[in-house]
Amino acid sequence: FRRVLFRSSTDGTGNETGNETNNSANETDGGQANISSFLAPGMHEFTIVQTVSGEEVNRSVFVHVPSFSDNQSSHPLLFGLHGNGGQPSQFVGGWLDDFVEDHGMVAVYPEGVERSWNLGKEASQADEFEFFDEVFSLLSTYTNLDSDQRFGVGISNGAGMLHTLGNHNDSFDGIVPIVTSLTTENQPDQNGSHPA
Repeated sequence: FRRVLFRSSTDGTGNETGNETNNSANETDGGQANISSFLAPGMHEFTIVQTVSGEEVNRSVFVHVPSFSDNQSSHPLLFGLHGNGGQPSQFVGGWLDDFVEDHGMVAVYPEGVERSWNLGKEASQADEFEFFDEVFSLLSTYTNLDSDQRFGVGISNGAGMLHTLGNHNDSFDGIVPIVTSLTTENQPDQNGSHPA
């Protein structure tokens, strides 16, 4: 993995505040980016470069930090996973914004490859466990993001991805999978995690 960071802050209404910086050159030899310990309020876009089927693929991750976040804050994370054919940008300025501002959560909108999450029979062939581990690692570097409290809302294919992640490990404390069926390849077993 390589992290290429494009930090474009907005004032919460979608208007650029003029703080846009391109940190794509700030990578260390280990592939980890040098990033600050505080993620400012507003909307940010990160790009994670992942090798999928032998080719490098850029995957966006949008992060919405509430307007009142400061150095003393630590906000739980709320992931929004788009459905098949969707994009993470559909959440930007959308229905989860109220959770961010009203409940002090940080919303995270990652991107599936080929507008899809790899559940075994999808357009995407990405290793999603590897990708989400990298997203979690990236977010854990910020002091105002509480990476120990992760929740997820997924729609359709994104809901199936949440089911899969929730069964595979302890990625999420709670999930809300909307409009999905659990594929036979991803049925829970006794050894799986049990999110709320």
